[in-house]
Amino acid sequence: EMLDPTWWTACLVSKPMSRSQYFHDLTNLTVMAWDLLTIPMEAAGLILEPPSYYNVIGLIAASWWTLEMVLNFGRGYMRNGVIEMRLKQTSKAYLKSWFMSDILLVALDWCTNFLGELMTFFGLARSM
Repeated sequence: EMLDPTWWTACLVSKPMSRSQYFHDLTNLTVMAWDLLTIPMEAAGLILEPPSYYNVIGLIAASWWTLEMVLNFGRGYMRNGVIEMRLKQTSKAYLKSWFMSDILLVALDWCTNFLGELMTFFGLARSM
């Protein structure tokens, strides 16, 4: 197991296959299921008048994915049979692997949430 020499950086890295990591992955699965169900329905125009909680859950999902990006910098992983737990190494691995696709998807998520709210605001302002 490769660990950081300082305690404060070691606290920022999550151990793979730990109980907390399983809970984290289960939360990811739940938020992903929401996105996989609602995004195609929105694109097809099947959700014309969303209930009040719908936008709140959308903002919670976007917030979760943003937090997930930050947490991924400190996600430990296995390399050649050794658990890598050094923050510098986990950050480099994330930047080289999923970071670009994550940031593009999270930015798109926030843009669509923001534009949806903007359109709702101007639609309401126009009707007054």
